[in-house]
Amino acid sequence: MQLSTKGLAIFGLILFLSGYSVASLAPLNSKEARRMIARLGGIADLPEDKVRIKSIRSGMGSDAVVEAEIELAFRFTQVDRNWQIAEIRLGDNRWESLKPIIDSINREKAQRTIADLQTLKAGLEAYYKEHGSYVKASNIAELSSVLSPKYVNRVLRLDGWGREFIYKESAGTIKIESLGADGAPDSGDEIAIEITRPPGPGIRQNN
Repeated sequence: MQLSTKGLAIFGLILFLSGYSVASLAPLNSKEARRMIARLGGIADLPEDKVRIKSIRSGMGSDAVVEAEIELAFRFTQVDRNWQIAEIRLGDNRWESLKPIIDSINREKAQRTIADLQTLKAGLEAYYKEHGSYVKASNIAELSSVLSPKYVNRVLRLDGWGREFIYKESAGTIKIESLGADGAPDSGDEIAIEITRPPGPGIRQNN
């Protein structure tokens, strides 16, 4: 089954160009933006008439934000009566599997999530070193409000997939967890850090 779709370049700009910026001394024009989006960083060869630039906004420094519409074709397949996207057409007769693309994006998100969890752990340990006890929090929002900006230089509440970290306290440990790529508990995709509390109270109630 083959479907063609046209819409905002959420798929193209987020799935392929996430974190991609154009650095240039000259302003970015529609022709150049259209050409670069059609190539998608060298992994595609889309006809340029399939890309429509809606707006170009100057970002911070030498960056630019481009809003565009891209016409793409997808090949669907049915597995156990459920339709799934199997491939995307990135040029004439160029069908590419989505799995390696999605896997690559999920690896980057996992790495970012791990780094943020380590930052939160370092913030908790810095707090403990100063106060002799850990923060008492019931969720990640409460924890972040205490740690930021003194112990963590930015608010960290969401994992790489845009879901809130899960904060748990037990008798012996503090655990901060992301459900990972699939967003499902107990699936094996979870990413977590734990801190073992020392004997004694080890908890500071925030007032």
